[in-house]
This record gives sequence, structure tokens and C-alpha cells, in this order.
Amino acid sequence: ERKAMLDAIGFCWDVLEYDWECNFKQLEQYAKREGHCDVPVKHVEDGENLGQWLSSQRAAYSSGELDETRQQRLEELGVIWKLQELRNNKSWMHKFN
Repeated sequence: ERKAMLDAIGFCWDVLEYDWECNFKQLEQYAKREGHCDVPVKHVEDGENLGQWLSSQRAAYSSGELDETRQQRLEELGVIWKLQELRNNKSWMHKFN
């Protein structure tokens, strides 16, 4: 009964999952506004270090520790995992334009 009451008011049972979802939503907003997911490492969005969060997602991906569902969601949003690939894309686009 207490659990149902807490659920009814939106109680957060998994803080880590909640934090991840909040950061993902911020990345979605960033991508919509900027047209890409190339967030500078020191970039802060609404008081949260979005760039550092994305950097930690890239590190988790590189070490094989990123959840497959999260990986897919980030890829669908346009995240490029390898920074060298990102730099090459920017260099190519700069030359193309």
C-alpha cells in the first residue's frame, strides 16, 4: 500500500536511471537546438555538465559497459562514439562547405 502511494506521487525508485534519463533529455534538447550531438566536454546545460555526461557515455561504450538499449538510443539521436571519427566528419564538412 505504501509503495502504491509513493508510485502515485511519482517517487523515483532508481536514482541512477532517473539521472541518465534527465541527461538524455538534455542531450535531445541540445541536438534539436544545435543540429548535432557534438557537445563540448565542459558544456553545462541547465546547471548539469552535459559534456562530461556524454564523455562518460563514450567511455562506457569504448569499454563495452554501455547498456545496449542506451547505446541504441544515443546512436538514434546522432551520437558519434569515436572522437577521431567526429573530427574527421567536421574536417570533411568544413572542406565541403
